[in-house]
Amino acid sequence: MKGVIWYQGEDNYNRAHTYADMFATLIKGWRADWNQGDFPFYYCQIAPYDYEIITEKGKKVINSAYLREAQAQVEHRVPNTGMAVLLDAGMEKGIHPSKKRVAGERLGLLALTKTYGVEGVNGESPCYKSMEVKNDTIIVSFERADMWITGKDCFESRLFQVAGEDRVFHPAKAWIERSKMYVKCAQVPHPVAVRYGFENYVEGDVYCDGLPLGSFRSDTW
Repeated sequence: MKGVIWYQGEDNYNRAHTYADMFATLIKGWRADWNQGDFPFYYCQIAPYDYEIITEKGKKVINSAYLREAQAQVEHRVPNTGMAVLLDAGMEKGIHPSKKRVAGERLGLLALTKTYGVEGVNGESPCYKSMEVKNDTIIVSFERADMWITGKDCFESRLFQVAGEDRVFHPAKAWIERSKMYVKCAQVPHPVAVRYGFENYVEGDVYCDGLPLGSFRSDTW
């Protein structure tokens, strides 16, 4: 066996708190059963979708960004894995988005770079590394962003939010300077936390070398 590609998770959006452990156990179990070492396991992060559509009237709409967060944890916990980010490839009214070619190409890039050692192409999306606060502005740093990050149409993003000590998030102005994102909001003069694309349906608008940044949060609230 050369490796596995995997795309699943929509049905688990309401069980994000157990998903990372369950998924890591599945990968380790398959590797043990096949007894062929830690073969590559590449998977897709679920794409954005408006889960209010399938939520029973009167019940709270669960934020599937927590499931995307759990999926992102797995590639850092389990060796020889990789995640294809699809934050820019969802459908607001379709839980199974039609952009299958995008998913396939990004899985293919993971295999080419991480398994077959092809050089000169990027296979992994950037991901959140850390944040620092300078006066009223949060400065976000990223991993896997050796090249400059870029916006979808410009050097800004409309998907960032910040919060102060009250833990109330507000839409923020966010702009790119080289490989960092600067985020601020007039309603939050003393920010302590930042989030990007942390909602059910968004259209990702931050990239590095053609691959999208996944949704993230700096807080654990």
